Amino acid sequence: RIVIMGPPEDLRRAEALIHRIAEPSTPEDSAGVSLVEIRITPDSPLAGKTLEKAGFRQRYGSTVIGIRRDGEYIISPGPEVPLREGSDLLVLASGEHIERLSDDFELSMTGSELLTEDT
Repeated sequence: RIVIMGPPEDLRRAEALIHRIAEPSTPEDSAGVSLVEIRITPDSPLAGKTLEKAGFRQRYGSTVIGIRRDGEYIISPGPEVPLREGSDLLVLASGEHIERLSDDFELSMTGSELLTEDT
């Protein structure tokens, strides 16, 4: 079971992404999408910026679906959310975008625990 929460626009994008993963229609789509984790380090170009100011989506072609900060999650963060040192970004990215991210950050591949609920 998948649980996704957020503003309607983000939910529509998530739904489209899920359908794209489930039924790939192009070679790029079939590469799949992975959930990766990025730690905001003191020397990170993202530290102290918002997602919007960092131009994250435009620069990396990937979507931040959550931020883990001080043991709590910010789900579907808006563009105005500040990125702080020590926070972890949970990012959905395709293969080519993962390569772009790995040029600038140390990535951790993570499971889908943020997206699934086992009860």
